Amino acid sequence: MSDSVILESNEELTQWKEERINSLRTPDLPSSKEKSENNKNACKPLSDLGTPTRESALTNAIKENENLKRKLLYVTKENTSLLQEMSKLKEKQMKLEDDLREVSNMDELDTKEEDSEYAKLAATAKRQHVEIDRLKMDIQRLRSKCGHVSKETMLCSV
Repeated sequence: MSDSVILESNEELTQWKEERINSLRTPDLPSSKEKSENNKNACKPLSDLGTPTRESALTNAIKENENLKRKLLYVTKENTSLLQEMSKLKEKQMKLEDDLREVSNMDELDTKEEDSEYAKLAATAKRQHVEIDRLKMDIQRLRSKCGHVSKETMLCSV
């Protein structure tokens, strides 16, 4: 919709609201002259009471009905555009949540991999420490037997 159409519709809506408010207000009390004219009209048969008044009332009702239809159409179109925008935003939110969930899963996998690597390195270090202790004990045992351990003896035992 163009801006001018929206502006016209808003002005029409404001005008319509004012007309409705004015029509709902209690009318001012008629003057004595108006009372006498109303009394004259009250005595006349309905057919003589201004057929144009009925027609103009009917015409006004038809015009008001058309205006209301246009306003309903405008409001429906505006509501539809807002619903479409809300739908697009919901889709975007879901995509962002999926991306966030995917990234957090990747972080968990990386952490698990790092933990398993650390555990493997710790196990290797522990095995090496045990092997070093065993070799030290072998060296001590050999020293106590011979008194002197040469490099050649150590090479033979390995």
